[in-house]
Amino acid sequence: MITEIINIAAESTKAIAYNSTRQANFGVAPLVQVWQQRDEGKYYLTDVQPVIDAAPPALSMLSFDFGGAVTGFIVIK
Repeated sequence: MITEIINIAAESTKAIAYNSTRQANFGVAPLVQVWQQRDEGKYYLTDVQPVIDAAPPALSMLSFDFGGAVTGFIVIK
């Protein structure tokens, strides 16, 4: 299984282009997880979900609103 990790560095929002390369790697409807750093460097899986710009297979952008500046990472599978 291919996995991509995208870092979040003190950001409150993030937009990720869901281009043809990502669609080839992850299909038309990817699994996405957001992990946030808290408590002395430990990471926690959050309930933040991407907002998508169109229904699959026309999806071209994943947008995230973290509700404030966070550090962590996004996993796309």
